[in-house]
Amino acid sequence: MDSASVILAVGSPPGRSRRGLVRASGLGVFDIFDQLASEPLVRSRGVAPIRLDVRGLNLPALLIGCPGPASYTGEDVVELQLPGQPQLLERVIDAAVAAGEALGIPVRRAEAGEFTSRAWHSGRVSLTEAEGVAALIAARSDAELRAAGLLKSGRLGAVAIESSDRIAGMLALVEAGI
Repeated sequence: MDSASVILAVGSPPGRSRRGLVRASGLGVFDIFDQLASEPLVRSRGVAPIRLDVRGLNLPALLIGCPGPASYTGEDVVELQLPGQPQLLERVIDAAVAAGEALGIPVRRAEAGEFTSRAWHSGRVSLTEAEGVAALIAARSDAELRAAGLLKSGRLGAVAIESSDRIAGMLALVEAGI
């Protein structure tokens, strides 16, 4: 994983839906989507309706912009809410990659977990919280969701430290008694 590239990914579940999400993070992300938008993007934190020109399609989108370091990854982040047709979302990513390459900005598709990895590297989340995000994504039952939520919130780590302290105290008493 290189941290210099802008990374892009579909952030919504697979399949069709009313809305889909394309997420991008990295230095130059606003420049890339400026190339696709019909009007220049506002580069401040906020939400704005825009239109994207993607391979002859004029798409309505809702842009959520968050300049770094106040974003999840600590970098400039753009999220686009679009119609949730899977091939359309892939077209938008392909067009963004092409726009970035034309501008000389390193850009590529994100690897699994890379947004959270960048958040951890920038100090935006702890390792326990990052593991909690991975556990939430992988959860298959309500119990796994609850455990992942505890891990993500940091409460599971606090419980483990408290239990470890109690065990260490009891072990010290046993050793002192011997």
